[in-house]
Amino acid sequence: MNESLMDLEKCIENSVNYLNSEAAIQSIERDAYWPKWDSPWWHMSTLFEMGQVNLIPEEVIDKLIHQMNAQYLRFFPIYEDEVDPEINPYTKIPCHCQLGNMYQILRSLRSDIDTQITWIRPWFLKYQLPDGGLNCEDEAYRHSKKSSIASSLPVFEAMMLCAEQGSLSEAEDLFLDRAANYVIDHHLIYKTTGELMDSDFLMLQFPRYYSYDLLRGLTFLVRWKAYRKTNAADNVIREGFDLLQEKLSKEEQPQLRVERSDLSKTRTRNLLSNGEWHYGEPADFYPLLKELNTVGRVSPFLTREYNRAKEQFESLK
Repeated sequence: MNESLMDLEKCIENSVNYLNSEAAIQSIERDAYWPKWDSPWWHMSTLFEMGQVNLIPEEVIDKLIHQMNAQYLRFFPIYEDEVDPEINPYTKIPCHCQLGNMYQILRSLRSDIDTQITWIRPWFLKYQLPDGGLNCEDEAYRHSKKSSIASSLPVFEAMMLCAEQGSLSEAEDLFLDRAANYVIDHHLIYKTTGELMDSDFLMLQFPRYYSYDLLRGLTFLVRWKAYRKTNAADNVIREGFDLLQEKLSKEEQPQLRVERSDLSKTRTRNLLSNGEWHYGEPADFYPLLKELNTVGRVSPFLTREYNRAKEQFESLK
């Protein structure tokens, strides 16, 4: 067996063993999300993006659902006077992309998740901005009304998953079309004025968590095209494939590589002995994340996503 594959299998085993441990349960009891990058949330998210969501233990899913219901506010405060000043906004208020990410994982495992954590799906509809996206900055709701594509895509994907399982309300159906139009209007990576939104969006990342890149937006539009049976996104989809074509390696079976990493953001929140969460602590990275997120590494997962999107798009012509 290829040595890198052996290393990857060992890393997967390491994460699964951790999720099956009492340490993982205790971590969730302290906080559903923190510390970044090495709490159960991140191990689960990585396995999900790899297509290995079924390796996540039922017990840790049960515990996370319970903790999210107990820990988080059920709304996104836009004005300071909406919440008690004693509430820690970093541990009690989830952001849109965070919820979009975890909702996909939970729904992939449990078709009845909306009966177990009832407030996430209505949240998505409530905080869609006039341009079709969402923004994790409360200021956007008070002033600019402009969305962030990075804040939006995990939520768009979550609603797309619901659509593919055939369970959208009329309002959610409208939400999804407005979401797709937002990505189309921005040609995946551009401002409506024509400049790049962020040069990083041209660089592929894996795992992404909440990060945005060209392939992520393209995959969403192909899925929406398949669901809606429309050609409205075709020109933008082709633009995306043209850009990605340049990234494929020149081999008999072309591959994509990891081009950027968020692991340079090495600070996190850790729980101090006095019971308070403090930002600025050094972050830990578990073996599976380090193995997958190495810049320059061939990524079978990015390559698989590209190939699936390409095949699906071609099949819809």
